[in-house]
Amino acid sequence: MKHRKKWFLVFLLAGIILIMVPFSIAYLTHVETRENRITIGQNDVMIEEDFTPPKQWQPDTTYEKDVKVRNTGSVPCYIRVYAALSDTTIPAHMDFDTKDWTQADDGYWYHNSIVEPGAVTSSLFTKVTIEDIEIEQRKTFDIIIYAESVQAEGYRDIRDAFAGIR
Repeated sequence: MKHRKKWFLVFLLAGIILIMVPFSIAYLTHVETRENRITIGQNDVMIEEDFTPPKQWQPDTTYEKDVKVRNTGSVPCYIRVYAALSDTTIPAHMDFDTKDWTQADDGYWYHNSIVEPGAVTSSLFTKVTIEDIEIEQRKTFDIIIYAESVQAEGYRDIRDAFAGIR
């Protein structure tokens, strides 16, 4: 009789375990899904300029050169531009727009407002003036224009947006 009680308890426990296994597996393998669509915006800019370079630079002459930057991306962005002469010995200067652009200590010109997708900044400068130069200085040189942009969303202002980029 003692063996029967033992075997009865063994079979009872085995039955309980077999009954609980499917419920345990169902409880432990519950799955719920949610679909979250994430889109990535494009942050691209393009330098636009209206300029016809002369065959040879002339002294005491001002040349029309209109430089702007277009936001060709899909998100609003902050824009900064670096502009310099390839030859620093040439006595020339650019007539920068200080109303819509601000030059910082790092040498970059920062556009004072967010540029929306498809929009164009105001002109960074519209003229290049060559001062009195010697004949041996009358050589070809380049005006280097380099533009960068940062997506505007998530930043307080333009300084904050470019703070990590040096």
